[in-house]
This record gives sequence, C-alpha cells and structure tokens, in this order.
Amino acid sequence: MLAGDGNQPVRSVDLANHMGVSKPSVNKAIAVLKKSGLIDQEPYGDIFLTKRGAEYGKSVL
Repeated sequence: MLAGDGNQPVRSVDLANHMGVSKPSVNKAIAVLKKSGLIDQEPYGDIFLTKRGAEYGKSVL
C-alpha cells in the first residue's frame, strides 16, 4: 500500500482495514500527511503519495 512511485492509489477504508485501526484515525493521519505535502487526496477520493512522499517513504525503509 502506498509504495513504489506513488501512482497506485489507496482508499482510507482500505488503509484502516490493513492496519487494524479506525477510519477516523486514518483520516486524522491523512490530514497531517496532506499538510506535510507527503500525500494528495481529493475530498472522499483515493490517496496518492506525492513525489516527496515517495522519496520520504523510500528513505525510511
């Protein structure tokens, strides 16, 4: 999920299920990541890594 070049979108509900957390928890985290410029998401839409987000993700793996 949310790996590679950032071109594979995911839904917040899928993240919540995959991580075993609530959807509101995912939504709070998404807001922080959007503010940091690491992801893009249209309202109620799929979530994509930005170029910066993909680079950051690769740097911590």
